Amino acid sequence: MLAIPEVRGLDFYRLDVDWLRFNVQQKGSWKEVRQLELFCRQKKLPFSLIYWTSGYPGMQKRGFADDSTWHTSIMQQGYDYTAVDGRPDQILIESWVGAPSQCLPETGSWTFTRSALDFVKKSSNSPPLSSHQQCPATKDRCSALTCIFVPPLGFAAASSPDG
Repeated sequence: MLAIPEVRGLDFYRLDVDWLRFNVQQKGSWKEVRQLELFCRQKKLPFSLIYWTSGYPGMQKRGFADDSTWHTSIMQQGYDYTAVDGRPDQILIESWVGAPSQCLPETGSWTFTRSALDFVKKSSNSPPLSSHQQCPATKDRCSALTCIFVPPLGFAAASSPDG
């Protein structure tokens, strides 16, 4: 369908996987993710990878999860993908599971921002930390890191005096 004249085609390929399935259910693998990345490179298509703590809800139900669990899970995913020579053009670190309990400060233990910064600093598969860089797949300028944080229920948001 994208081969129709005047249709531009894909701008990038973003993969969002339930990483827990790799270890627990033996469905999929980091090697398969790397194969998708290499396919995208051949097609000059930027490869984007989402990191999130898919195992957190189950661990939380069993009483084994806290903010350090979220941080550790994100970091382990980065190390695992590095082990198969993975290097996405863009990484997204997302939390839709109500953890960690705080977004800031970046110097705090286990906060979302601290976890994202630690990931970029320590994971050799992370693109350089900059607002824009040259994408290896297309040589275009693209964003290197995107972070999404959804506050947990009961998270106190700042409000103005006007309400």
